[in-house]
Amino acid sequence: MKFLFFLVALSLLLCWQKIGFGYPAYIGTGYSSCLTCHFNPMGNGPINTYGRAVQATEMSGNLFGQKLEQLAEGSGFLFGIGSLPEWLQLQGSYRGLYVGRSLQATPSTRYLVMQAEGSIAMTFGKKFRASASVGYVPLPPSLSESQAKQLGNTISREHYIGFLPEKGVGIYVGLMDTAFGLRVPDHNAFIRSVQLLNINDQTHGILFHRDWAKGEFAIHGFMGKLFQESNARQKGGSIFSEFEVLENFRAGASLLYTFSDFRKRQMFAGHGRLQMGKGSSLLAEIGIFNQELSSFDMSSKTQNTGIFSFLQSRHLFVKGFYGLMTFENYIETFSQGGSRVYRAGPSLEYLPFPKIEIRVDFLGTQVMGLTSITPSSYTAQVQSHVWL
Repeated sequence: MKFLFFLVALSLLLCWQKIGFGYPAYIGTGYSSCLTCHFNPMGNGPINTYGRAVQATEMSGNLFGQKLEQLAEGSGFLFGIGSLPEWLQLQGSYRGLYVGRSLQATPSTRYLVMQAEGSIAMTFGKKFRASASVGYVPLPPSLSESQAKQLGNTISREHYIGFLPEKGVGIYVGLMDTAFGLRVPDHNAFIRSVQLLNINDQTHGILFHRDWAKGEFAIHGFMGKLFQESNARQKGGSIFSEFEVLENFRAGASLLYTFSDFRKRQMFAGHGRLQMGKGSSLLAEIGIFNQELSSFDMSSKTQNTGIFSFLQSRHLFVKGFYGLMTFENYIETFSQGGSRVYRAGPSLEYLPFPKIEIRVDFLGTQVMGLTSITPSSYTAQVQSHVWL
């Protein structure tokens, strides 16, 4: 009960802050479309020259007191040392995570390499573009030596080509993230981790994207990952939409249907983004899914229907320094008294200067069954992100 009171009090405190200035985040500063800064219309992947300049001058702090012109000039690859041709963009990223679990009982710690990769993006005139990435991925320690050699430690999370026949219209072919819901960077969030929309859950397919001043719309048809066995590929399609309700307030919905020999899945979500004062924002998503799983020998099937929700506020304190508050809920199945998982906690995010991000999360999780309640568990996370 004390922990719940602490979370509610902190959330109210964060929502009350109105002295923030300078660093607006995403829709909090009027940047409602990912395509403004990213080559990928749905976000993620390399950012363009304009996006680099915006990140350096508006989103990051200015620890060394540089002029805005200096920050913009140093926003390029390798801090702008040696200019690249306009049609070529290179980017390197490293993201590490230090996790402390079971803080209330017997604490355990672990360091994870979340991302270590390089990417390239090229434009050919105004109508063609291409992007690709390659990086290192750690393998589970439980794998045998032969299994580890078979899988390897390299991964490409994105490689595609795009054709833009006119302004605001794009057709993209290749490996990309599935077009569905909010694209939050929290990989452990229920709207990503348990919905098979996480950091390594990309798919090969064709994406049609339409973007205009008052909204955007995407249709994504996919064949699963082509390097997987054909019977394990999750084929299907998704639809994403988002429309401006009021200035700096967007709401939309997403649909998804996938199938393979072992899994059929349908999912629907409603989502929205709202500016809360200059530089602050509120994200929300709630959805329902239905899933049918078959055993490997196809002798039995199980089916479950559940829901998930996500609510996160992001508040500007001073330029480059933010406070976040996150609330989540996940019900795996309504039948047979399925457990209900609740997670909430505050976060602090600090970008002292361009290309450096430090984030600290404190999360509490409560699992409630039909007849029992599991004691709350607490986790602390420290994340560092460096990019070039």
